[in-house]
Amino acid sequence: MNRLRALYDRLIFPHPFIILSAFALLLALAAVKFGEFRLDASAESLVLENDRSLEQYRQVNRRFTTSDDFLIVTYTQKADHQPDGKTAAQ
Repeated sequence: MNRLRALYDRLIFPHPFIILSAFALLLALAAVKFGEFRLDASAESLVLENDRSLEQYRQVNRRFTTSDDFLIVTYTQKADHQPDGKTAAQ
């Protein structure tokens, strides 16, 4: 860590305007090319090729469902059970 600090003290502190100019130049270059930047974050681009888990999911989905709808099942306990095995009503 001391080496990094010494390098920083030797290169960055004595030349703040050069460092700021370099960052400004990088920012300007990034701004010029910003219009050409395209980010594809679709589901297909995020999935690995030949992903076994995805293929298994699709196979099960084809077999057992007709859509990507979800069924959520809830239940309510009849009695409030305590960790010691007794119910709260006792």
